[in-house]
Amino acid sequence: MFLSSSSAMYFHEAYQRIIGMGNSALPLIFESLKEGTDDWFWALKCITGVDPVPKKNWGDYESSKRAWLKWESKNI
Repeated sequence: MFLSSSSAMYFHEAYQRIIGMGNSALPLIFESLKEGTDDWFWALKCITGVDPVPKKNWGDYESSKRAWLKWESKNI
């Protein structure tokens, strides 16, 4: 199902359950991020407590994806 509102997606019960899984969800989230165009950035920030995406790149999917995958390679 597609949601036009970011907040509707982020507060969707399923998305919140994934966040609730904590660190155990990270490998699955990063795998999904590598394979597709799903927006997991909010969940990653909630779970890890960091945001490696420079503010100037907020909203740029590809830049955000690269920043998070770089973060993963150094931290996971």
